[in-house]
Amino acid sequence: MADPYKNAGGDLQSFGRRGTVVTPGSSDLPNIAKGLVVLAAGDATIIPVDNVDSGTLSFTGLSAGAVIPYQVRRVTAATATLATIEG
Repeated sequence: MADPYKNAGGDLQSFGRRGTVVTPGSSDLPNIAKGLVVLAAGDATIIPVDNVDSGTLSFTGLSAGAVIPYQVRRVTAATATLATIEG
């Protein structure tokens, strides 16, 4: 299949080209995510890319399909199922 967007470059406003389901924990994600998408409803606590380890943000009552609009380096806890938006 032809991919007319392959060499278009990926800025922060572009759609993601990669993604992976997130496992919350005490370690940073393998790659900084442009954002997170909620696959199954619940809550999530994240650390944005430029925040210190104690600088968490908590989101409650997230619906499936919601997007967390932060560049994320770590997901510390989640009852929601999340996937990264990358590339």
